[in-house]
Amino acid sequence: MKTVYSREFVDSTEYEVIETPEGKFVENENEGLTIKVPERWIVKKYGGEVDLLSPETEFDQYGGVSFKSVKEKGACGFAIQIIKSKKVDPEIMTDVEEIKDLITKVQENLINEENKKYEVIMVSGKLGLKKIILKENKEVSISVEVPIDNTLYSFNSGLIFSEKCIQEFDKILETVLIK
Repeated sequence: MKTVYSREFVDSTEYEVIETPEGKFVENENEGLTIKVPERWIVKKYGGEVDLLSPETEFDQYGGVSFKSVKEKGACGFAIQIIKSKKVDPEIMTDVEEIKDLITKVQENLINEENKKYEVIMVSGKLGLKKIILKENKEVSISVEVPIDNTLYSFNSGLIFSEKCIQEFDKILETVLIK
């Protein structure tokens, strides 16, 4: 069997939650990532992901986010993943290479997909790709991916049912520091 490429998610145990007089931060020192957690937001770690969740988030009996709290109470989320890519086949792109390629195509206006909007943005002084999923011309999901070397820094909103979640996502994104 031929593997397309190797991808490894940095485990959530490698992230620390740090309380300072300036506020609460999620940090992964090994990967050079620091993000400020909005006041009163909840930090949850799941396998290869760390989630920042707004105060109105409720959880089910298994500790997962209650869909009802997202849909009815407008709870917001910000998922953080760091993905390590390894080239296995010289003819097949890794995640990181795909995002770098998409950034180039977006800069050259070569992408036009229905119900998706792409933007090239700066995150912590580095080029990133922002992808917005639309449903009936409303933003229902946002992801931002920043490729550096063989590492992909990925940030995702999850499902959006409230305009304020779009603003919260952008505010948190402004606090991202990648060294």
